[in-house]
Amino acid sequence: MNRINLYLTLSTAVAIGLIACTHSASKLSTPEPTKVELALDYVVDNNVVGIDFEDDSTLWQTEASAFSQTAKTKNFAAAQKQACDKEESSPFCKSFDLPKYRFVGNTPKVAPFSRKDFSTWLRTKDFDHLNKLDLNQLVRGLKGATDRVISQNSEALVSNPQCYKSSLYTAFGSFMENNFPEQSAIDTTMALYKKAAECDSDESSFRASYRLGLMYVWQNQCPAAVPHFVKVQKSPELNFLHSRSRYWEFFCKDSSSDKNQITSQRLQKLHDFPLSFHTLLYFGDKSDEVFEKVKAQAEPKVMFRSKAGPEWNSTIRVAEAFLKIDDIKNAAIALDRIDINKVETLEPEFRLYLSTLFHRSQQALQKFRLLARLMSQNPQYSSMTALKIYYPLWYYDLVKNEGPRELDPFLIISLVRQESAFNPNARSNRGAVGLMQLLPSTARRVASVKKQELHQPEKNIKAGVKFFNSLLKRYDNKAYLALSAYNAGPLVVDRWLSRYPTTNDTLFMDLIPYRETREYAAIILRNYYWYSRLYHQDHVIETSHPIAGSINKED
Repeated sequence: MNRINLYLTLSTAVAIGLIACTHSASKLSTPEPTKVELALDYVVDNNVVGIDFEDDSTLWQTEASAFSQTAKTKNFAAAQKQACDKEESSPFCKSFDLPKYRFVGNTPKVAPFSRKDFSTWLRTKDFDHLNKLDLNQLVRGLKGATDRVISQNSEALVSNPQCYKSSLYTAFGSFMENNFPEQSAIDTTMALYKKAAECDSDESSFRASYRLGLMYVWQNQCPAAVPHFVKVQKSPELNFLHSRSRYWEFFCKDSSSDKNQITSQRLQKLHDFPLSFHTLLYFGDKSDEVFEKVKAQAEPKVMFRSKAGPEWNSTIRVAEAFLKIDDIKNAAIALDRIDINKVETLEPEFRLYLSTLFHRSQQALQKFRLLARLMSQNPQYSSMTALKIYYPLWYYDLVKNEGPRELDPFLIISLVRQESAFNPNARSNRGAVGLMQLLPSTARRVASVKKQELHQPEKNIKAGVKFFNSLLKRYDNKAYLALSAYNAGPLVVDRWLSRYPTTNDTLFMDLIPYRETREYAAIILRNYYWYSRLYHQDHVIETSHPIAGSINKED
């Protein structure tokens, strides 16, 4: 059997006052606390919601049924008007008046600048003017410059004794990497990153320090890399690099000592990032220690209502009422009014419960964001049930039936989770469509699937699996390369393989210059580990568990 090379070699595939109601059956009133304790697994397994413990839960369901029926026979606006026109305005009216939540990314705005001036500054090596631009402006300007001009300016920057902003060195360094693996380009780039790390102390400086550390590892100078990885861990803005920098810090320290002598302090540092790919990678054959810790974790209690954010309780109760009558669509519409950024400051037990409501209403993206932050801040909430909510098996049977026998369906589910958050109607700004986010041209070429068919889960998965399997074959069943190519394109990955030659596959993954692709491949492989460990006893598949393969990281 053709066993997929999946990159890692691992050993095996509160007393919380829940809220009840003390009001008459004719009025939907403010909840009061009661001494009810329910663990997360009980709430999920028994489909329990907060209104189950309210005296007028039947009334809530009746209101929800009336709303649903009107929305079905007429329209949503009529149902909301009916709820609002009652003698006493219903929460089924007010809850929908809240603005719909929209995730807003941190895409920086790039101020306009004169390309003519930029070209003049490059030609004259006028670093005083270039130093006034931010990183995004510099990157935008350098895209139009030739390799020769960039090299000349980079060498001049390195030899210039004056200290400029870290963004100036970082921008030139990132473009100099296009000339790798020429040793002169590597030396100049490392010198640029070193100046960025030493001349400034902002976010760009920390990023350059991390990049420089990787370069030292690549050039077999591990001892010189350690201070840079330690520095990165002191930057709160770059918390997404903390587990990576700790991995490489320990990697370099292990290269000169007995790896079996892992201190308890080091174990604790890594366990601070239980959902990190690099944590699992570092433990290697001992990765089950991470999983066993999760298995031993007591199921946390949930809080049905928030005391710190009571303004959200009415919306929660509306969503619960819809879920009790199996109206998932309107429950999702109600929960769309929950602002994830605002509830992230509320009680962790309440946020844990809210994640179950997102789960039941199939609002995966909101659930992932809420749980990721919760479990990062409170690792004690990373229980088996919480992780199964975080890693749902939606579309598993479909994936299993569509994929070739040697392709682990857990790997495809891991990819779907990252690509679309299980939304069959997802569409990217690049035109990728559906569960596996395929470009119509790719789907048509590999599986004769038409653009209008890509919203159909069966058609989308059929084409996506076929495309991904072709990438696996192209890269000798190395999943980390196939995943990188699925995200960035095979021609780009081929260029990176030439640019960063190394036998250390972990290092190659982290040297990938696109942050999106670096995170993409690592997150999917992390997903794959957890899917395999959480469900492998219930779903027998052909490959070994949790992550099989013949690639070993360097020791």
